Amino acid sequence: MSSLRHPVGPHPPSVYWVRRGLSLAALVIVIVLIAYACGHSSSSPDRHPSAQSSSPSTRVVPCASLVRLRLSTDAVSYPVGQTPTLIATLTNSGSGVCVLHTAPAKEIWRIVSGPDTVFSTKHCPQSTAKPKDIRLKPGKSKQLRLVWNGKRLGYDKATKRCVTGTTPASPGTYQLTASIGGIRAAMPAVFHIAGS
Repeated sequence: MSSLRHPVGPHPPSVYWVRRGLSLAALVIVIVLIAYACGHSSSSPDRHPSAQSSSPSTRVVPCASLVRLRLSTDAVSYPVGQTPTLIATLTNSGSGVCVLHTAPAKEIWRIVSGPDTVFSTKHCPQSTAKPKDIRLKPGKSKQLRLVWNGKRLGYDKATKRCVTGTTPASPGTYQLTASIGGIRAAMPAVFHIAGS
């Protein structure tokens, strides 16, 4: 024990104390380097690529680029005064779950007859429901429905009000277009109003 406190040798004691200090510092550095190397290798994302690739992906993505929107009505022809049901079918054509953020203001339905816009919910939403998220699994569909009373509806920019007609739509051929949550239908749905 005395040799530890009082080094014995041909050199002064300070030389031995410096050597001991250097040896101890070198040992600490080696331990720190080993600990760092072990920790870094265990957290490296490339350490176990097979394990990561085999874990299932649960990431939910926006539906904008994955969903197809198809439009239809509950009948092909209606007598004057009948109320057509407008149908929007959203189908997830991707391989993962997606979510579509929508709200009445983002569900824009439009009916035209030739150049005339007979019905439009733009600026005139037909519901006071709160915004909602529609989750769609791969290959699954969701239908949204709106009943049209068969009368004219539009937005008057001058008065900044929605204007509703009082008479039923006239006999003729009509086309339904729509945009749901920013997704537009590729094709309109065609239906007819027949005279009495």
